[in-house]
Amino acid sequence: MKDKFEIKNFLDQRYRSNKDFQRWFNKYTLAALVDGVILGALVGLFIADNPYKQVKLDSPNALQTTLEVKAVEVTTQRYCDSPIDYIRCSGEDLGKSNKEISIMINIAKKESNMNQLAKNKSSSASGLFQIISGTWYSNDCVGDKWNFKDNTDCAWKIQTKRGFQPWEVCTLGLVNCK
Repeated sequence: MKDKFEIKNFLDQRYRSNKDFQRWFNKYTLAALVDGVILGALVGLFIADNPYKQVKLDSPNALQTTLEVKAVEVTTQRYCDSPIDYIRCSGEDLGKSNKEISIMINIAKKESNMNQLAKNKSSSASGLFQIISGTWYSNDCVGDKWNFKDNTDCAWKIQTKRGFQPWEVCTLGLVNCK
């Protein structure tokens, strides 16, 4: 009885392993077939359109090669994300001298300590350059007084029209504005 059980168990294991083998074989044979088709197609395309195949130069099938050169303009990236950098960038864009740009940076340092949210307690002056509300509107300044870029743009408009006279730090001699 034990012999019959062992034979049956052996046949079951063999059947199971044969079934597993069939599944494995079918799975990987299909994958190999697909890979072969893809590889064959790629090789066929390479052979059919091989730019390196040898052709006689005087034959009508001779390859004509052209070299195309594109001109690229190289520009340097400017970083104008901080108040000081923006004062410098906007001043350069307006054609201001390095001295004028330095004076404007010093004015902003003295007026607001480079704080775009600075507010004067005794007047309506606010922002990086401490621009008074009336001055803001009379100079056609746009944007937000509390934004250092808008405040700087307005300060440059004022400086272009009236020089450095509107800033108290210049008139008191706290900044050398000459």
